[in-house]
Amino acid sequence: MNPLENFYKDSTILITGGNGFLGKVLVEKLLRCFDIRKIHLLIRAKNNETVKERIQNFVNNAIFDFIRKQSPELLNKLNFIEVNYNLSNLSINEETMSCISSEVEIVFNVVASVKFNEKLQDAIEINLLGTKKVVDLVLKLKRLKSFIHVSTLFSNCNRKDVDEKLYEHILSYHQLASLKEFLKNVEGIQPIEGLLLGKLPNTYTLTKHFAEKLVYHQAFYIPCGIFRAPVVISNYHNLNGPAGVVALTLNGKCHCILGNPRSRSNLVPVDFCINALIASAWDIHERYSFQNRSDTYDKIQIYNYIFHDNNLQWRRYMQLIALGLQSNWQKLLRCNYIIVSSRSTFKFLHFMFHTIPAYLTDVIAFILGKKIMHRRACKQMEKILLIMSYFGSREWNFENTNVERLVKMTKHFKFQRGYFDFDLRNVDWSEYFKSYVTGMKQYVLKENYGKVKKTNCSNHL
Repeated sequence: MNPLENFYKDSTILITGGNGFLGKVLVEKLLRCFDIRKIHLLIRAKNNETVKERIQNFVNNAIFDFIRKQSPELLNKLNFIEVNYNLSNLSINEETMSCISSEVEIVFNVVASVKFNEKLQDAIEINLLGTKKVVDLVLKLKRLKSFIHVSTLFSNCNRKDVDEKLYEHILSYHQLASLKEFLKNVEGIQPIEGLLLGKLPNTYTLTKHFAEKLVYHQAFYIPCGIFRAPVVISNYHNLNGPAGVVALTLNGKCHCILGNPRSRSNLVPVDFCINALIASAWDIHERYSFQNRSDTYDKIQIYNYIFHDNNLQWRRYMQLIALGLQSNWQKLLRCNYIIVSSRSTFKFLHFMFHTIPAYLTDVIAFILGKKIMHRRACKQMEKILLIMSYFGSREWNFENTNVERLVKMTKHFKFQRGYFDFDLRNVDWSEYFKSYVTGMKQYVLKENYGKVKKTNCSNHL
């Protein structure tokens, strides 16, 4: 058993955001590949779904198909705890809190609102104040070995060069949090949002930036680290960011994209990202233990999880989509698109290639007595493409010293169960995209199983 496996053996883990995209993959990996004792999952009601409904959807998710088939007893290690991030103490009762504080050793804080255009007060509520409540909980844990907060690689995207360190802001996180109640009673808050955002593109990156500050300052003296995740892609479930563009392209609806085709995409397969996150939590414990033994204390570790080498350009990313299509006819119909860097050119081409066909299709649908929906879908697609254009038009220089060091430490580890790699330089993108696109067609687009080569969405995890 290698040191990483030994760290997780018989451990009790708490995960926030476990019902999200990254959270599900994290839970599946920990259950399947590590001999853990228990996972506490904090679950909140969301999008008109009750906690009970979300739990049911969670355990029935396709990502757990392999576990259900091979080792269904592993799901008994999950303990769901209902929480409310709008209430103090997360609305956890005393008995449950006592259990958590006495047995939890490792905490992954993954919960977040990932909507780029989220209302500022709502983004503050979950990404900043929600993180504050999680940190308050973590500070009560008596057996804590490692606490890792999941942020984003773009929390400082207003900078060209981003090191593995905290960047300060003219405002404190206390000041931003205090604005939440004020913003509720203000009409026309767009000018205020613009002032707060500065050169950051949206409320997501702003509130994740301030959440990093909160974690760094309030959890400084415990074994804590910040994991900055890049653009994470998966062949199931997730339609945020580039995956949404892929889905639109595979549907034959997207023919024009705004961005720089030569820019690095900073894309990472979800299984590699989760492996890096799991390894980072172990590294936090190792570094903190060493510092205590040597009577020294270093800064909280920050992990910029990205590599310069084998980092796909956007042009190559879009070209690789064709690898998952089975015929030249499909490639011709679905993968005919252009990437342009001029906003005005994009507006014109979007009108020609997207808007006009959408209107014509709705006219035909109206004549045939069918549902009119294409114009609305076209407007939503334009919104997605414009949001993505900020990240598709720019490049950053990310330092990744901590991640490189972690790769060197773990590359010779032998694992008893599962495959464990997070060095992006080892990814064969051509092979990956064959599975990626096939999985998108099966799990997202719900294409006929007979027409799509069936894949196991966890076969690369």
